[in-house]
Amino acid sequence: MEDDPALRRGLAEGLGTSGYLVVTAATAEEALARLNVISVDLALIDLKLPGADGVQLMREMRRRSPETVLIIMTANPSVESAVEALRMDAHDYLLKPFTIDEVEATVQRGLEQRRQQEQRNMLLRQLQRSLASLQALQPLETILPTKTPPPPPAN
Repeated sequence: MEDDPALRRGLAEGLGTSGYLVVTAATAEEALARLNVISVDLALIDLKLPGADGVQLMREMRRRSPETVLIIMTANPSVESAVEALRMDAHDYLLKPFTIDEVEATVQRGLEQRRQQEQRNMLLRQLQRSLASLQALQPLETILPTKTPPPPPAN
């Protein structure tokens, strides 16, 4: 989500060339309208957007899709915006001007972090299902003793 047409186009072309499917928006309202139709794995968000600002967009995106990786872009950094980015669990906070290589590197790291989190969540769900199956077969107390067994008798 970037209001500067040249930067928006450059990011889309650079990331598209690297194999990413890119959807662009010039305003927070346009971004939210697109998010009503599609889901995204990662969002690059400019803090200074016309209409609703980037922080408002981040809040709404977190509400709708907490697993989306958020990367903040700004030409006017402030302590307040950095703190808000941390509160929204933003993956990164890029200061303009930046290179496409910097953006691509943080996008790769963010998507890898998301992939690892999804894998952990999947494994946790599998463990929970397995535990539920074990509990259905046998009471948990017999599977996992609540007390440490006494040591074996000495010979």
